[in-house]
Amino acid sequence: MDNLLHDVSWVIPLRSPFLTAIFEGFTWLGYATFLMMLLPLGYWLWKKNAFTRITVLVVLSTLLNGFLKDYWQNPRPDALFRLDPGVGESFGMPSGHAQIAATLWFGLALEARKKWVWILSTFLVVGICCSRIYLGVHDLEDVLMGLFLAFLSLGLYHWVFLRNGDTSLRVPLLAQLLALVFLQVILHAIWPDSKNSIEVLALIGFLFGWLLGAQIERTSINFVLLNNSWSRPVAAAIGLIGMVALLSLFKPLLGMLEPIYAAYIQTTLIGLYMAALAPWLFKLLGVSR
Repeated sequence: MDNLLHDVSWVIPLRSPFLTAIFEGFTWLGYATFLMMLLPLGYWLWKKNAFTRITVLVVLSTLLNGFLKDYWQNPRPDALFRLDPGVGESFGMPSGHAQIAATLWFGLALEARKKWVWILSTFLVVGICCSRIYLGVHDLEDVLMGLFLAFLSLGLYHWVFLRNGDTSLRVPLLAQLLALVFLQVILHAIWPDSKNSIEVLALIGFLFGWLLGAQIERTSINFVLLNNSWSRPVAAAIGLIGMVALLSLFKPLLGMLEPIYAAYIQTTLIGLYMAALAPWLFKLLGVSR
């Protein structure tokens, strides 16, 4: 049983250039680059409230994953098996890709309530989980623990947000932001490995900016994309180009600050941009009404 959970040597004979390319594609779907495109695109092009809820789910799930990695400090498979250099020196259990993929895609399936979304989500989650074992950066135990935590998170998500309507909309924004500050203080005090906490805890800054921006959007912007064939691709292009421009504009300034302050300012600005500034640009440029 121990070999089944921890041995990844059996994947070596299965590897080929074709399969490696496929599983590298699946694993890219679990990295921040993809997530930082998917979350705002869903917010801009599909449902604002649903993707605000999904963003809260993904960020909190990522914080839980990072905390448990540093708490358990479970090593990854031997470096000889690894085909994904992106993992760096981080620990293995629970698998962040497995946990975040399941919370994201099954969360979207809960929101959409369509059979084809469940089928697509299951395909993507299975592919992403298998990719981590194939690429030799996680064993089966890491992946199963990530999935277990994801399903716990999804159960809580359904109970809080979907069972009786979105209760978060009835919580004042100030209370939500203060709760994030409180969570930040608690996590900073109890985080097992402080040198690894900066990037993960900066996610709270991202969520802070997103929730603030979502409130500004609801009360002052309230954009609705034009009902034609070109408004969605144009809005997506404007939003993503604007995000790159924002990061480029502030990069020299952020480089002058301490890493922890730079990380918080950057993530907060990104969250605020995605939820409020990009929708304002859509209205300004005539893509939405």
